[in-house]
Amino acid sequence: MLSFIPLERAEKDGPLIYENEKTLANERAVITVLADKWGVEVVKLPRRYSADFALLRGKEIMSWAELKSRGNPIHTYPTYQVSLHKYMNLLSLSRDTGIMSMLIVEWQDCVGYINVPTPINVVFGGTTKRGDWEDKEPMIEVPISDFKIISRK
Repeated sequence: MLSFIPLERAEKDGPLIYENEKTLANERAVITVLADKWGVEVVKLPRRYSADFALLRGKEIMSWAELKSRGNPIHTYPTYQVSLHKYMNLLSLSRDTGIMSMLIVEWQDCVGYINVPTPINVVFGGTTKRGDWEDKEPMIEVPISDFKIISRK
């Protein structure tokens, strides 16, 4: 069966940015707790990088980190999905620099992470709740059980 993605918003100028002051403040709060727990400093990276943060000890970058927030408890779904494009960019950043990448996810009840690379399943999925046709795309699925829990809320 052939399926077409509606392109009703294809004329927009560049990708939509879903960050705002509220999401950035939440991101800062989560990463600050993790930085204290891990004994690292955190630097927010410019948008052109494929990770949200660099985790540092002194001037040395210890890890790249992408932080995602989800509005549900961790065990709502058996897997976590994120854009294949985002995952491939994190892989590339790690491979090209020799520095580990991690994907950190904040759920309603906890915060967890996986190191990249990790075993994945590639599916087609995404969200329709924002009305952005680009939110439907190839995604990776990672079993929730693969996440290491950092903190509980």
